[in-house]
Amino acid sequence: LLSLLAMEEEDRDSLEEEHEFVPFRERSGWEDVVPVPQDDGPTPVVPIAYPPHFVEVMDYFRALLSKDERSERGLALSEEVIGLNAANYTAWQFRRACLYALNKDLHEELKWASQIGKENPKNYQIWHHRRALVEKTRDPAQELSFCAEMVEEDSKNYHAWSHRQWIVKEFDLWSGEVDYTETLLEKDLRNNSAWNHRFYVLTHQYPPDEAVRKAEIAFASRYIQRAPNNESAWNYLKGWVRMAESPRSYDTIQELCNGVLQEYPDCRFALSVLVDSFEGEHTKLSLEKAVEVPSSSVGGVRAHSCVKWNPQICTHMAERADVMRAKYWNHRRQNLEEKARVAP
Repeated sequence: LLSLLAMEEEDRDSLEEEHEFVPFRERSGWEDVVPVPQDDGPTPVVPIAYPPHFVEVMDYFRALLSKDERSERGLALSEEVIGLNAANYTAWQFRRACLYALNKDLHEELKWASQIGKENPKNYQIWHHRRALVEKTRDPAQELSFCAEMVEEDSKNYHAWSHRQWIVKEFDLWSGEVDYTETLLEKDLRNNSAWNHRFYVLTHQYPPDEAVRKAEIAFASRYIQRAPNNESAWNYLKGWVRMAESPRSYDTIQELCNGVLQEYPDCRFALSVLVDSFEGEHTKLSLEKAVEVPSSSVGGVRAHSCVKWNPQICTHMAERADVMRAKYWNHRRQNLEEKARVAP
């Protein structure tokens, strides 16, 4: 604990040196401002030991806030506050108010926000600020490249992906997005964010028809064959399974699953999708199959085909292939058996 406190003290000292803090009493143009101290109540239980320069900056910031002063000095002060704490949403809101009131160049502000964003790539307030500026300028020219740069640093940056999805939808920039996801998947076929974005694009640009579903099932199948235990590709496939309309789509999916099970008898992803496909067909025979298990996956014994069936696919999942979700599979088996009893 003492070492952590010492490190914290060193960080504070270095922060003060880095910013070369100039007290407000020594700054021109601040003589009329009366700082407003933070009100922690008469007897604060655990007062935070803020560095002196942090306290002073925030006291002056509260003073301007209390007057709703949208000025050049207010804009400059907001940058200083954000430099001390980039997650201060009040500072970001105040900054935007100043920018709009002063009719500042928002494209220049975006450049500044990009620099701050690279230092704080997962900061909610920065991404919201960026979106607010683009909503105001209606110019998304730099956004896709900025998002791509952030994703290059961290392929699972939720904020970058969310911003990208908003941009392509808001400004109708769908073109090239599917190719972009394929480029990312070629680099990392387990990039679940890229899979998610691909599904988002293909299901939001236009209502997907059967040709698109068929093509995407084939696309996912190729990646599954390269890495059968890659959950991301299976989840993507399941999304299209649930939207399939043609019985031939189910045939293709079942053929893929059976092929995988020949080599990986306990592949829980293949077994799960197989159950989904049979449930999707919703015939008495298919629902009965949904609670059975192909002979190739029982006890690791391989078969040349999966025409013959042994009972209890859901039990097999619960007891062997997906033990962590045993209750789920037992519950699902009961539901499937009930559906089979009433199916035509």
